[in-house]
Amino acid sequence: MGDVVHAVWFGFGWVDPPEPLLVGNMRDYALFAGQREAVTEWPGMDTPWRQSANYVWPADRSWCVATEIDRDFTLVACDDAVADALRADPDLETYDVAETDDLTWAGDRVNGPGRA
Repeated sequence: MGDVVHAVWFGFGWVDPPEPLLVGNMRDYALFAGQREAVTEWPGMDTPWRQSANYVWPADRSWCVATEIDRDFTLVACDDAVADALRADPDLETYDVAETDDLTWAGDRVNGPGRA
């Protein structure tokens, strides 16, 4: 494997089924080894748009970035030092979430109903 694993939803429009696949309970994802950088084009995918990975994680699984397909958020699982750096960046809209938080638009603390 490369520096990180990129997982891209299999439902975006693949010409040929990619291998390997990460099989989930609701969605399957094509896996690609690659460098730790933004990637928006994938072998075998035929779409008119560029598509980022839905999940990215390093071999040691010390962090994971997850972008939800049907929602407008990205979650980052990481240690406290990385979380502190993300929260301190003025260009990022960040807040901590708990397992019980509402991750729908109605639960959006910044852009949700009555806030934008």
